[in-house]
Parts: sequence; structure tokens; C-alpha cells
Amino acid sequence: MERTSIEGLILAVLSDDDADAVFEAMLDAEIFEEQLIESATALIAELTGYDKRWWVGYKLALIAGNTEVLGALVLKGVRAWDVSLGEWCAAAYALCTQNAKPEDKFKFDAQLDTPLPGYDAGDAWDDGMSLDEMVQMARSMPGMR
Repeated sequence: MERTSIEGLILAVLSDDDADAVFEAMLDAEIFEEQLIESATALIAELTGYDKRWWVGYKLALIAGNTEVLGALVLKGVRAWDVSLGEWCAAAYALCTQNAKPEDKFKFDAQLDTPLPGYDAGDAWDDGMSLDEMVQMARSMPGMR
């Protein structure tokens, strides 16, 4: 499993002994991948503060781990061990959008808000806006038609 996969992420945050135990339990069919993914998404939602849209926190955590973003955050005085994961994600978001034009920020937000392939967002992605309202909002952005 890749470290950037959902299930790989949960294994990465476990101690080596715990990760081995989980992997063994998966091999013995005591724990299934779906359960691991469900646990990982619940953990990500809890730690990042993105309760219904855990994938936003997941994407921001991956972005914050990018060498360039990580370096910029450290140079700005954000110390990972002094902040929660949610605050770390918020700092990464602020860094990535600080000088963005409104239309670029809109595109960035849209990429964050798009659920990962293969994951059903259910009603978490529905903000209650109709398609016409979304189109109107997009058209009202500077530079949009």
C-alpha cells in the first residue's frame, strides 16, 4: 500500500508493531480493507476538523507534506509539533491561497472539495445550492463569465 493511499496513511501513523499487527489481521481476514479505510477516514476527519468532507483534510495534509510547502511553512514559523493537524492544514491552505486571484482560489477550492475517486461523498458534498445558484456564483467571480 502506498503511503499516500487512505489505508497506507493509517498504517503510516501506527507504530511498526501496531502496523504489523493490523497487516497480519488483514492477511488473516480479521480486518478488511473497507474497515481500515473507514477507520482512516474517520481519523482524518477527526484530526483535521473536516468532519463531513474528510477528503479536504486529507488533500491538505498531503499538500502540507510537500517539501516546498513544508519549507515555506517552517520559514513562516509554523512548527508542526506546536499545532494540531487541523491547524497545520489551515496553514497550508492559507499559504497556497495567500496571493491567489479569486478565480484561482475558486479553482483550488473546487479541487479540494472534489471527493477522491472511488469514495462516495454522500450528502457531505451537497451544500444545498441548486445548479443555477452554483452557476450564478461561478459567473460572479472576477474574470468569469
